[in-house]
Amino acid sequence: MFGLLIQCWFLPESPKWLMSRGKTNKAWMVMTKLLPSANDMIVDNDNQTEKKIEKSKMNQGKLMEFLSTFTSLFSTCDLFAKTAISFSCGFACGLSYYVIALNGDSITADRYIYVASNGVVEGLAYLSTVPLLMIFGRKQAVSGLFFASGVLQVSLLLIPQNKANILLLVTLLGKFCVSAEFSVCLLYISELYPTTIRNTGLGTSFTVSQIGSIIAPYLVELLGAKAWYGPSMVCGILGIFVSSLVLMLPETKGTVLPDTLEDMTNTNSVKVSNCCFVTVTS
Repeated sequence: MFGLLIQCWFLPESPKWLMSRGKTNKAWMVMTKLLPSANDMIVDNDNQTEKKIEKSKMNQGKLMEFLSTFTSLFSTCDLFAKTAISFSCGFACGLSYYVIALNGDSITADRYIYVASNGVVEGLAYLSTVPLLMIFGRKQAVSGLFFASGVLQVSLLLIPQNKANILLLVTLLGKFCVSAEFSVCLLYISELYPTTIRNTGLGTSFTVSQIGSIIAPYLVELLGAKAWYGPSMVCGILGIFVSSLVLMLPETKGTVLPDTLEDMTNTNSVKVSNCCFVTVTS
């Protein structure tokens, strides 16, 4: 962690973010450091980009004077829908992740094996995210992982509690899906928003996931006392529901990400018909 903090003083700022803030000169300074040949490139649309950003600021200046950046996440129907689905993804991830982590006593009698197995599976899940994204893209990977984790957690209801090994195997498979979806969601959510509010959208979604993390211990303690499979059932149903919501989002793989709120008009919006166009990407 300390090593990561040190890198903050050495890593350059994102040129895309600098451009969206009107800091064109700084953006090109960073680009020339990363790619020396960029210094010799002729940028034809440089002036158009600056005018576009200035126009955006003029149009939103009065509005931003009264409204915080957070309200921009709900400024249009499309952004409202994307934000609502992003919050749902974050909440489901946080809740499911910690319910599985804390519900070990209902799955197996050996806590040490349960915790160690969870750690190994989580590491494998993070390694699997890259091939998943390359093969299926963002939307299909997120939706598929939510659906798989939901089905696996609901299926615990069908397994007798005395079948500890089977319960542990199914739970670990669910843990694999939840860990992978958490990682993929961070990338997918960040690509749904324009550069000007991307950090806000991702940060608030992550905050909502922490709300799910806070609720998880109470769900395990209170509902688990009445039915050992109760917490897993809640997370499973929620995962399947969120999976259907994600299908309405547009695919972002291979697309040009928007820089400003005005650019959102040129991107695919949230709609039910998106569920019908599911293709495997390469």
